[in-house]
Amino acid sequence: MYFREVDESYSIKSWYFILRGFIDIIFGLTAFLRPEWVSDLGIRLFGVWLISNNIIQLAPFVLGKRTRRLYSEALASSAIGLLIGFLALFKYQLAVKIATIVVGVLLLFRALIELIILVESNMRAYHQRWLILWVVFSLVFSFYIIINPFGEEHFLEKVVGIYAVLIGFNHVLVASRKSRIIVEREKQVHFEINSDRYVPVETMGELHFDKNLPSSDNGERWEPIRPGDKINFSKYKRPIVITAHPDDLEAFAGGLVFQLGNVLSVIFSGGDRGVWIPKYSAMDKSEYIQLRLKESSEAGKILGVTEIIYMGYLDRSIKPTDDNVQKILTILEKYEPDIVVSFEYRKSTTLDPHPDHLAVGEITRQAVMKYRNDAGFDYFLMSTLLPNVFVDVSGVRRVKLEALARHASQTGLNSIIFPFLEKLITKLWGAYNGVDFAEGYRCVKR
Repeated sequence: MYFREVDESYSIKSWYFILRGFIDIIFGLTAFLRPEWVSDLGIRLFGVWLISNNIIQLAPFVLGKRTRRLYSEALASSAIGLLIGFLALFKYQLAVKIATIVVGVLLLFRALIELIILVESNMRAYHQRWLILWVVFSLVFSFYIIINPFGEEHFLEKVVGIYAVLIGFNHVLVASRKSRIIVEREKQVHFEINSDRYVPVETMGELHFDKNLPSSDNGERWEPIRPGDKINFSKYKRPIVITAHPDDLEAFAGGLVFQLGNVLSVIFSGGDRGVWIPKYSAMDKSEYIQLRLKESSEAGKILGVTEIIYMGYLDRSIKPTDDNVQKILTILEKYEPDIVVSFEYRKSTTLDPHPDHLAVGEITRQAVMKYRNDAGFDYFLMSTLLPNVFVDVSGVRRVKLEALARHASQTGLNSIIFPFLEKLITKLWGAYNGVDFAEGYRCVKR
């Protein structure tokens, strides 16, 4: 299912990783500080160490003592390590010539694997920060080795030393990586799905808004949110989220929407090109669009969406024209939102430069600039590389995933790529902000 979470169960004890880590660190420091000790005999010892280290790494998988979820990645990493180890042991001269570059490539590969593990493991924000630092340093160092393979005397020995220290440091991090606190926090969030409630979907035309929605004018003086401020969700009574495709709201702003509630969702395109499963490829476009909008309605029950307006466009046909700006301006004037959320409109600062996302972001920006609301409102941009407001979604992210799971048509390859990217981004923003998971937004001053 789309965005299904898999719970890993590692049975490897902490002492296992700590022991490996300290052995690697001691060897690495020796090689770096006393490279002459490892010039000849040391390279062969490095081969022995690399072979034994990768056999140990594979042992828990082979013996069934560890989840097989990342088995293929661990097998590939160990195969490369074993190859280098045998070269260093039996083909010393050849090893000296190629080992430096290969070690750089291996370190690059392992850093990428650790990036995957960062996404797939449950960690507290503190551990996330250390692992992110390790990955960044490993990536930079690996590129340096690959670009400049031969440097000063004993360069190879020092590279081997730094490599061993990095691997050892990572093993120590692994010992304290897992955290059940995140899962327990998400279990405490209670939400009910009312199967009888239907989130109405209307095609742009005569607008009929829910008259029972609370007014944005609560008699208090409006104070615009400032970068770095903590969001007071009760402040917003009439939120509006403007996106390009049926699942954008859930994917990019699901945590914020759930905590806001009473959200009007405006969707420009029906997502007719988002076909990931062969059985849908023969379906008529209009029928497929209705299917995707129905999935949005089902997801809306979970997140607190009260109404959906479909603007009637197809994928890649959205343009920032005056007519489209006027349509959004009409919605803003009629709905009178106190917070508007849409895509980042600058290609250079967005996480996802999809042309439909950029077009919707620009249309919304122009409409917001023309909109006059004396009561006051805030304007948030999602999918941005320059967030200045963060929403802690550590305890509600599972609700967001439940809503995304309602988009059953978006499985296939998309169910592998997008969940990884979503989890990576929320973890990075979370680590930066000192929480487990966070969504980042750029609050724009009008």
